[in-house]
Amino acid sequence: VTNTGNVTLTDVDLSDELRLGSSTANVEDNTGNDSPAGVDLWTQNQTLLPGESVTYVAWYIIDDTAASSGKVINTAIATAATPLSGDDATLSVTSNEAVVDIAPIPSIAIIKTSSVVQVDLGNTTIDVGDQISYTIVVTNDGNTALTGVDITDTLTAIGGASLSLDTAPVFVSSTDANTTFTNDTSTSIPTLLVGEAVTFGATYTVTQAAIDAGGVSNTASVVGYDPDGEAVSDTIDDPVIDEIAQTPSIEVTKTASITHVGDADAADRVVREDDIINYTITITNTGNVTLTDLAVVDALTDGDGNDLVMTSDPTNQWTIASLAPGAVQTYTPYYTIGSAAALTGSISNVVTVTGDTPNGTDDITAISDDPNDTTSDQDPTVVETDLFASITVTKQDQLIDDGDGESGVGDLIEYTVTVTNTGEVPVTDIELVDTMTAGDGTSLYLTSPGSHSSTDDTPWELVTLEVGESVTLTGFYVIEEAAFNTGSVVNSIVATGDSPSGTDDVTASSGDTVTSLSQSASIIVTKTASPDSGTFEVGDVITYTIKVKNTGNSELNTLTIVDTLKDLGDQGLTLTTDPVFTSSTDANTTFTSDPNTSVPTLLVGEEVTFTATFAVTQAAIDAGGVKNTVSVTATADDANNTSVADTTDSAVITTITQTPSIEVTKVAAVDHVT
Repeated sequence: VTNTGNVTLTDVDLSDELRLGSSTANVEDNTGNDSPAGVDLWTQNQTLLPGESVTYVAWYIIDDTAASSGKVINTAIATAATPLSGDDATLSVTSNEAVVDIAPIPSIAIIKTSSVVQVDLGNTTIDVGDQISYTIVVTNDGNTALTGVDITDTLTAIGGASLSLDTAPVFVSSTDANTTFTNDTSTSIPTLLVGEAVTFGATYTVTQAAIDAGGVSNTASVVGYDPDGEAVSDTIDDPVIDEIAQTPSIEVTKTASITHVGDADAADRVVREDDIINYTITITNTGNVTLTDLAVVDALTDGDGNDLVMTSDPTNQWTIASLAPGAVQTYTPYYTIGSAAALTGSISNVVTVTGDTPNGTDDITAISDDPNDTTSDQDPTVVETDLFASITVTKQDQLIDDGDGESGVGDLIEYTVTVTNTGEVPVTDIELVDTMTAGDGTSLYLTSPGSHSSTDDTPWELVTLEVGESVTLTGFYVIEEAAFNTGSVVNSIVATGDSPSGTDDVTASSGDTVTSLSQSASIIVTKTASPDSGTFEVGDVITYTIKVKNTGNSELNTLTIVDTLKDLGDQGLTLTTDPVFTSSTDANTTFTSDPNTSVPTLLVGEEVTFTATFAVTQAAIDAGGVKNTVSVTATADDANNTSVADTTDSAVITTITQTPSIEVTKVAAVDHVT
C-alpha cells in the first residue's frame, strides 16, 4: 500500500477478498490464513507519509473446492483517514484482481471387498444359494469433480469361466452430504465431488458352477470424466477371491428283492434256481461338486467266487456323464439264479463307481453298501440261496458162521452202516442211534461197538459229511441163544445231524434190517437097560438109562418122557421108579432131580440122562423078560414154537432065563388016637 498523495494518511487498514472460479463468486472465508501462526504482519491503523509504502503478506491454501473451481481470484481493499473533511476525510481503494489459475488434477480410486451371507444359518460352508455380498467404494481423490462415473464389474469362476452378478452395482451411501448420487438409476448423471467417496453394493448367488470351480474371482474398475471431458480410471489392485471348499463325495447302495418263480414253494418260499434277484443300485452325489464320467461296474459272483452276469444286462457296466450334488442315479438290473450258482449257497453283488471330480480324473471311488446290513459299510449285497440238507443211512447185514457149519448160537451178524450226504450243504455232528431187537421185540445190543447198551444207544462216533461225501462203519453182533430162539434179529439206525442253519434238523432212518435165523428143532432119545439078560428072581432090579439130546439149534422146553414097559407077553408092567434126572453134558443145565422145580430148558446140544428102575415081578419072569420103549416130546423155543418128538428105535429087551422046576416031598406023621 503506497501513499501516492501529498498528505499524511492515518488509520491505514487493509482487507482482502478471495473468490474461487469467478469474480462474482462469494467471498471465501480466509480467516487464519492471512499470516503465519504467531506473526502479525497485518498491522492495522498504520500511518503513511506521502510517498511511503507498507507491505502486507497473506496466503491461501488451495483445497479441493478451490482446485475444482479452476482459479483463485484475490483483491485487496485499503482504507485511510486524511486531514481533509467531508467526503474526502476517508479514502478507500480496491486493488486489481490477482488471478491464480489452478491446473486440474483429476483422479479416481476404487476398492472392493466381499463377505458371505449364509442362507442356511449355522453352516460355515459356501453352498449353492448362499450369497457373496460385494462392497465397492469409489473415491474422487483428485482436485476436480468427475462426472459420468461408470463401474465395470467382472465376475468369473476360479479358472476363468464367466459368471454373472445378480444385479449391477447399486449406490448405497456417500461420504458427502451434498452428493448427487442415488440408487435410482433413472436420475440425471451424478457428479462425484472432490474428496467424495461413494459406496456401491452388488451380490452374487452362488451357483454349482462356482463350487465346481472352487470359488469365484471378482475384479472391478471405474472411469470418470473431468470438466474438460478427460477420462480418469482405476482398477482394484487384486481380484477379490472367495474360495469355496470342495468336498467331493459319493454314496452307492444296493438292495435286493426276490421274485419267486413257480408255486411249488408257495406255502413256504425259498430262494432256488430260476428265482429272480431284483437289484436296485442307487448312486447319490453326497458332495458339493459335480462329478463326471462315472463308470459303474457291477461284480456279481456266486458263493464260490465264480463270476456271474446280470440277466438283464450281461455287460454289468453303466456310465453316468454327469451327476450334480444331491442328484441320484438309479439302476435296476436283475439276475435269474442258475442251478450251479444256487448250489453255492449265495449270490454276492458289489458295485464300484469311479469318476472325475472337477480337480482330477478317476479321483473318486465308492463301493456299494447293503443298507440292510448295519454291521459294516461298503459291504456286498448277499442273497442267500436256500440249500437243502439231506442225508441217507443204510444198514446191511451178513450172517457169518462160527465155524461149526451149522446156523445157530455163536454165529456173527456183521453190519455195514453207510451214511451219505445227499443234500446241498455240509451236515455236521451226525449222531447214529442204533436199535436192535430179537424177533420177539426183546432188546439186544451190538457186540461191537462195545459201548452199545441200555444206557447208550449211540455207540457210533459222530460223523461230519461234506456235500456228496459218504462214510461207512462196521459193527457186529454175536448171536445169543435167546435171540436165536426168536428166529430173527431186527436192527435199525436213525441218523440225526446239524445243518448250517440248525441243530438236529437233518434226519434219516435206515428202516429195519431183519436177519432171519435158520432154526431146525430136533430131539433124540436113547435107552439102555442093565442088566439086559440073566436069571432074575422076583425083586431083582433092572436099571434103565434114558438119554435125551437136543440135536437142533433151538432150545427145547416142556420136555416130556413117556416110558412104556411090558413083559414079553406084551402085558403091561409098571416101572418101580419113574425116570429121574441124573446128569447133563452142559454145565448150564436147568435140569434138576427135584420135580418141583420150574420147567427146565433143554439147551442146544445138551444131553440129559435119566434113570428109572423096575423090580422084577413073577409075571415078568413067567413071560421070559420085559421090553421097554421110550418117547420124548418138547416144544422149541423158536418163532413158531415148533413141536419135536422122538422114540427109541426099538424096544429095549431084558430077557429073563426061565428055569421051570418042581420038587415033590412027602412026609408022614402019626396022629395018635386015644
